[in-house]
Amino acid sequence: MTPSNPNTVSNPVCPRCRSPKTALLTESPVKGVWIVYGCKVCFYAWRTTEPEANTNPDLRFESRINQPPLVVPALSIPDGGMTATTPEGEYAVVIAGISSFDFGAYGKLKVTAEVNGREIVGYWKNDPAKEQKPLLLPKRKPTSWIADKWKEDQGVSDLSDTDDEENEPVGDTHKGDGLSLYEEYRGFSENLKHIRANPKKKDLFVCDRIGNAISLSGRVTGGYLSGRSGRMTIAAAPGTDEASTAAPSRVSSAEHTADPPPASSTSASKMLAAPRNPATNVVAGAL
Repeated sequence: MTPSNPNTVSNPVCPRCRSPKTALLTESPVKGVWIVYGCKVCFYAWRTTEPEANTNPDLRFESRINQPPLVVPALSIPDGGMTATTPEGEYAVVIAGISSFDFGAYGKLKVTAEVNGREIVGYWKNDPAKEQKPLLLPKRKPTSWIADKWKEDQGVSDLSDTDDEENEPVGDTHKGDGLSLYEEYRGFSENLKHIRANPKKKDLFVCDRIGNAISLSGRVTGGYLSGRSGRMTIAAAPGTDEASTAAPSRVSSAEHTADPPPASSTSASKMLAAPRNPATNVVAGAL
């Protein structure tokens, strides 16, 4: 597939989720300098003058990690990293590396192989239905952008991505902390270190610009501030009025960090049922 260039088309697809449901939000005061578009699906907004790091897809193939010795044979990576193709030949197993540039990245992967002149579409190895359709990355529910594994580990598999109903601690007259489940999963950059928030407790970030603001604040009504590396999670603690002195000097959403998370490698043997006859050509495309 050939992705659209959001800087040159009049109705661009979203550079994050690839949805065509986008809208023009505003234009530069001097006509023709820049345009701001917004996505109606994932709510991402971008300007046509954004650097590539901000508009490139968050999941894509990179040539540097799809070459020997990491990947054999070397894969061809056209279309700006949206497709990876093997050389002509016969293969029983093909490995491809997919790079993630956002801690909350999500997408679809379609794997095809030509077997005896017929194209087949890959499916998860352990899928009893052997349903041939694009694979959701990370492995997740069709209605969610959050990895199933994270939801299972946190005990929130039944919650929607937009949930914000935490009620610990009680006593502040309302539920939630203003962060959706997806935002807590995606996480934050705290002093240039990535963290994920707690989906069952109300999270509070404190930006300490003078070094000891929290220790000077004295009593904290309704609980105490505690956390790791300065992330403060409000937690009920009867009889406790001391606050942690650690506080972050910088907190931001975890999108497009200077050092992206390590690329993950996905084995085609885990996605494709092994054909009786070796595939003569394998193509993996990000959708």
